[in-house]
Amino acid sequence: MTDHEIAIVGAGLIGAAAARHAALAGLDVVLIGPGEPADPTDHDGPFASHHDSGRITRHLDSSAVWAELAARSIAEYPSIAAASGSEFHHPVGVLWADRGPGGLDDLAWSSEQYDVAFEEITAGDDPRAVPWRFSDDHAVGFEPAPAGYIDPRRMVAAQRAAARAAGATTDDGVVEHLTRGHDDVTIHLRAGEEITAAQVIVATGAYTAFLLRSIVHLPIVPITAAIILGEVTPDVAAALHTMPAMIHRIGDGDYVDVYAVPPVQYPDGRWYIKLGAEVLPEVELRSSAAVNEWMAGAADEWQSHLRTSLQSVLPDIEFVSTAVKPCMYARTPTHFPFVDRIDDRLFVAAGGNGRAAKSADAIGSLVVSLTSAGRWADAFDHEVFRVPR
Repeated sequence: MTDHEIAIVGAGLIGAAAARHAALAGLDVVLIGPGEPADPTDHDGPFASHHDSGRITRHLDSSAVWAELAARSIAEYPSIAAASGSEFHHPVGVLWADRGPGGLDDLAWSSEQYDVAFEEITAGDDPRAVPWRFSDDHAVGFEPAPAGYIDPRRMVAAQRAAARAAGATTDDGVVEHLTRGHDDVTIHLRAGEEITAAQVIVATGAYTAFLLRSIVHLPIVPITAAIILGEVTPDVAAALHTMPAMIHRIGDGDYVDVYAVPPVQYPDGRWYIKLGAEVLPEVELRSSAAVNEWMAGAADEWQSHLRTSLQSVLPDIEFVSTAVKPCMYARTPTHFPFVDRIDDRLFVAAGGNGRAAKSADAIGSLVVSLTSAGRWADAFDHEVFRVPR
């Protein structure tokens, strides 16, 4: 006899969302995965990029798939907050900046599709752009609420709390490997315990391909990224509480793009403006050990890049201190997440490509629908999310 109908391995943004949806569907579900390490430099378990307090959320996108995933997820934010009693969404709007050919033209269709009052503005003259600064060759636009930012830490906690309130079980264990049986899957935990389930959803982000290596080849590759935290005083944070989040599509040979969020109070009690970037050349992390080494490090090679970028877009802000920290994302060859069946008992929901935090609830819902129904039953074309065979 199995312990649970469904086990979800990976208690991050997608896994926690899947647990909530499974519990709401009346399924017997357990969510397995550890919390955030107390000391990243002395940690031998899994890391996650959601161990962070600021991520962009927005409807607008050049991709119809990502725009729809975001729209579905944003619509669920109030329900998640109400069920958990925890707020994680800050609808302060998003400022877009692009100096490439066509500027922001590729966002127009999603503005119309989702009835977003997107407006191109003159950054130097419009108070909605304060205190962000861009050169005159940029096209700049403002996407209003519900665009803004989410706190991923709080979002995961809210999803977990909502899942438990709906009947889910949670386990903080670290999963070492899976064994497929005739009627179930056994999940082997590092501490020696075993959990069995009729079906298992693997949502372990950057570690997914490594965990399932003996079962299936998954082309999910962890890619290095980094963030800089610019500390501001509580008074400055209060003065800037309505400033919008920002996406700067640079494309200058050093960066892919840059995003930033307003001052957020982090677990250490201090207030930081966070700026994140994909800096070239990117580095692929080809083992779980390589992931852990990167995430426990200091991202020293990106220090000057990120400090320069932060100062260029916020030249009038006086920072108390700055700290560069490593980040990562899980890339797939399709640039969309994998939401697919591996076999009759094993499913996967992973590969956020650096864009999944805001959309994790919809991704979790898709994999639960596939698992419980036994077939794809969504308006999305399943081919978009299939693992290449």
